[in-house]
Amino acid sequence: MLEDIDPDLEVSLLDLDAQQRTVVNWVALALDDTNKPNVTTATLLADILRTFLGTHTSIRLLLAEKDRRPVVASDAVSLVREQIEKVFLVSLILSGWKTYVPIYFAEDWCRRFRYFVVQKKDRQGLARFQEFFSDVGPQKFEERRIDLGISEEIRDLIEFQVHNPGVGKPDRLKSVRLPQFPTPKVILDRAPEAERLGLARWYEEYRAVCGYTHIGADKLQMTTMTGRKVNFSEEQIATYFTKEFVELAILSYVACAYTSTELLSLTNCALEPMAEVTKLWNRLLETSLAAKIFWEARSRSLLPLAAILG
Repeated sequence: MLEDIDPDLEVSLLDLDAQQRTVVNWVALALDDTNKPNVTTATLLADILRTFLGTHTSIRLLLAEKDRRPVVASDAVSLVREQIEKVFLVSLILSGWKTYVPIYFAEDWCRRFRYFVVQKKDRQGLARFQEFFSDVGPQKFEERRIDLGISEEIRDLIEFQVHNPGVGKPDRLKSVRLPQFPTPKVILDRAPEAERLGLARWYEEYRAVCGYTHIGADKLQMTTMTGRKVNFSEEQIATYFTKEFVELAILSYVACAYTSTELLSLTNCALEPMAEVTKLWNRLLETSLAAKIFWEARSRSLLPLAAILG
């Protein structure tokens, strides 16, 4: 049973924003300076952590659009989903970097190359694109393919699929499989035992917010409530907005705190990053039941300064 928060306690989102930026900057800088488990992986994790801030800024901007809430508020929750996906991404890279960092970059190359081939197919008759699609583009993709160790067969399969949609693979490519980075459910199933409780609870949040991304009924609710065919009061709409959208948006802060805590293990428990992560948790635990859930499920056991939090 969780100890409840004070529902009347006012919290400054500007203060939370500032503390979150401080946490991300300290932890990311510490990752930039480490070589654990290697420089490439540490840099990738630092970059992923920094993306929390950009996505969070978009969430805050959408929720601040008071006059356009029926149109844009549910899109903020779609971005919360992205924050939660980062929790799973970082977990997988931390626990299986040898396997999944190469897949991460290889899948990215395949996606970009596929779109290059699509654009080349669309624009092949336009003179101003000739040089790019015949020389510049192919050269750059080939250089990157070789650097990543991606086979020629994967390249050829992508080209075949673009030019022959719906057609089965030719015999020489039948055994070729494109790299595929795992989804959150697969990451949960493959997670180390110590992480499963926390990730399992994050997966429930992930399932809940997917309705906003996949145009489920949740996505349409705010627009419906403010439409001409229904009769909700301003107070009812404001209450719904606060409970549905603001409470879900708080998960953006929690996901960042949770992920930053996971990444402290690579920073040799540097004092400044650890202290700033602790301060963020302090603020969140006062104001969010969701923070308490994820703190107890995982982060409390990882943060050496847990005693400060009582």
